Amino acid sequence: MKRIILIATLFLLISVPFKSFALNFTDTEGHWAEREIDWAYKKGYIKGYPGGEFKPMKNVTRAELYEMVKNLLKGGAKSSAEFKDVKDTDWYKEALDLAKGGNYLVHKGDYFSPDTSATRMEVVRILNQIYRLDEKTLDNFKDTETLAGSDRRSIYALQTLGIIEGYEDGTFRPENSLTRAQICAILKRAATNLGYSKGGESIESIKKELEDKIRDAEGIDIMKYSPSSAESLNYE
Repeated sequence: MKRIILIATLFLLISVPFKSFALNFTDTEGHWAEREIDWAYKKGYIKGYPGGEFKPMKNVTRAELYEMVKNLLKGGAKSSAEFKDVKDTDWYKEALDLAKGGNYLVHKGDYFSPDTSATRMEVVRILNQIYRLDEKTLDNFKDTETLAGSDRRSIYALQTLGIIEGYEDGTFRPENSLTRAQICAILKRAATNLGYSKGGESIESIKKELEDKIRDAEGIDIMKYSPSSAESLNYE
């Protein structure tokens, strides 16, 4: 398993240029999430504001959260998400349809409330549905005892993976709003640690696919190839 993680890490390092992107937002220089904001913006997951501002401390709405996740996953099956306060012409409607089709639309009921600030618990539930993290252990934060067991297991899984953190006083604050900077950091950690979800596959099936590819590669007899072919094979 350590070898798989190493190979996946090397792949990410090769795939993503290791440099700071000079995007020149007027309000992110020196911010703790500057690199994560630059990453999310460069990938096209989130946009800035007219005048060169990013507004890192502005809260993310539910609509914006699902739009960012849609941009991260890039496609998938659609199923019509029906809410009384969402129209087919709304800019985030496709994101909700993809979320429902991908089984990560965690908001139920008649109303979606798109302009409501997204919470830490909401993003935990969404990421758990996307990556299907099968965790058995409950978290031990001071303020999560009243949460459902499934929510506490999801929190523990994401905390263990370093994707979302608690606070220094031992609380998780599940109903706290998320800022634009925070969601950039969370999604970057998710993409780095778990990869980009493939059509609803679980993380275990993705790991198995990688293990199978490693096994196939180890079975290749490189001595059967010419020097130039072997060099090309090694590159692949």
